[in-house]
Amino acid sequence: MASAPGGMRKAAPRPGSLRRNLLANLVGIAAYNLGQWLLLVVLARMTGTGDVGRFALALAISAPVYLAVGLNLRMVRATDARREWRPEQYGRLRIVLNAVSLAVVMAIGLGLHMSTADLMLLGVVSISKAVEATSQVLYGFFTLRERLDLVSRSLVLRAVLGLASFSGALVAGLGVTAAAAGLAGAWFVVYLFHDRPEYQRALATDADYMAAQGLVAGESSATSRLARRALPLGVDAGVGSVALNVPRYGVQLSLGVDHLAVFASLAYLAQVVSFITGAFGDAVLGRLVVLHHTSSAKAFWRVLFAVLFFGCAVTGAAVVGAALVGRPVIGALMGHAYVDQSVLLILLTGAGMVTLQRSLARALYARQRFVDAMLVDTAVLIASLGWAALLIPRWGLDGAAAVLGLSFLVGTFVTLALLGRSTRVQQGE
Repeated sequence: MASAPGGMRKAAPRPGSLRRNLLANLVGIAAYNLGQWLLLVVLARMTGTGDVGRFALALAISAPVYLAVGLNLRMVRATDARREWRPEQYGRLRIVLNAVSLAVVMAIGLGLHMSTADLMLLGVVSISKAVEATSQVLYGFFTLRERLDLVSRSLVLRAVLGLASFSGALVAGLGVTAAAAGLAGAWFVVYLFHDRPEYQRALATDADYMAAQGLVAGESSATSRLARRALPLGVDAGVGSVALNVPRYGVQLSLGVDHLAVFASLAYLAQVVSFITGAFGDAVLGRLVVLHHTSSAKAFWRVLFAVLFFGCAVTGAAVVGAALVGRPVIGALMGHAYVDQSVLLILLTGAGMVTLQRSLARALYARQRFVDAMLVDTAVLIASLGWAALLIPRWGLDGAAAVLGLSFLVGTFVTLALLGRSTRVQQGE
């Protein structure tokens, strides 16, 4: 423990309890994703399906690029128990990756021969993704320190300020591109006045935290090695995001932008299930990393099974709730043009499969089996493309909704196989 001025010793900082981290992360994830969905609600109410589809397409293009090129530095940071890389190395690499991501996104837009207005919207959405990615690196450190309350506070602030700025631009009649710019500006304010100051405070006590947890720092490695270590995670994140968006691409190509507006709105609502259950996984990831490095196998699996049980419970509750009140709630919020009960129920069931696979994948991430995680999402992407080609032309939006669950069911089996192999390797078999 470190000594305070005057010879007094200060207590080593303690991580938050699992319960506190879970509740905080649930609040943050729920608020953030509700805010994101309300962006579509406001856009649908104040414009038309065309603008909703344009905004959804900009998100569908930019998100996979920022995840793939961005190398998922949050996950690397969240599992860097031995502090193998310095904070400034993460920061420098993030800046470079943001610039490359923006260039790739705009190149895709030009390659698709998008109009000038759509390119402007795509560029502004990409800037908001760059701000988000910068905060995500700091979230990784908060996760490692088991301080999900800081992540939660940031997400709530981004949800509230982002929705207010986005809606304000639409009310002023400035259009969807200006609304997206307001969103990016609000997120940058949260980064500047909340995320970065809290990050600096956490860094100041990190040595004490490591000593209290019995963790030993390793030797510092080069930034280039950080990029190589993160490369499989970047491919994994990008491939996983593309897999989630394959149904959207299929709907756009086969059915058009108006159908995409309906599907994207319902799909985002269904994804709230996997986001909420993922909050539990994020809350325990730091604990799983410590348990793995301290060889506490029984406790490791006990925590992971708790994540799986929580995911099943949330998915079941969501399906029942949607069956009972989904139609009137969506009709009241977004309009009857967006009501499709069968698509919503299929999407929610698919979100349960996403939850199952990604909960199991937390064990791969905690063990830093990043290549295995990349193989899993590659299998999911291949399955998504196959199911989309088969189901969307024949069954329309119902077929697109089914793609999600069927693809992640394949991923679940692959994850179980790779977990079994890594467990045998760890046990020396």
